[in-house]
Amino acid sequence: MKKIIVFLVFVLMACVCFAEEFQGFLGIPFGSSKAYALTTMNKKGWDFRISDSRNYHFYGKQYAGKDVDEIVFSFQGDMLQSVIVVVNHDDALEIFNAMSRKYGFIYFEGTRYYASSDKKAVFTLIDSGLVIIDGRILTEPKSTMESDI
Repeated sequence: MKKIIVFLVFVLMACVCFAEEFQGFLGIPFGSSKAYALTTMNKKGWDFRISDSRNYHFYGKQYAGKDVDEIVFSFQGDMLQSVIVVVNHDDALEIFNAMSRKYGFIYFEGTRYYASSDKKAVFTLIDSGLVIIDGRILTEPKSTMESDI
């Protein structure tokens, strides 16, 4: 039994050690400007429409080999903060599992959230797709009431 446990721990550590570093969504790092995100997505052949100044909507292609209803980029000011890939639930789960293997996801106990092994991104599933959030929310110090006054 001890050999099995040691083996499983070794396999888990190997997966995390060899996990690929998260470089951003479709090569667009979090924190990128609206102009850079728009230009890069256009070069990749995605059609664009804007719903408001905070959210950019792209459509017309596949992501990870799956048909995409749309991809929504959300910005905080001029910086890319999160991405939602809107696909059917089964496809979202398949994409999520593939990304989990690629980036060595770490589970946040008691939540529906996972992070890449390098903590550059936080991932979760919603009914309509996959959500990817800037991982800096994990490392930025939390504000306290006293510091906000």
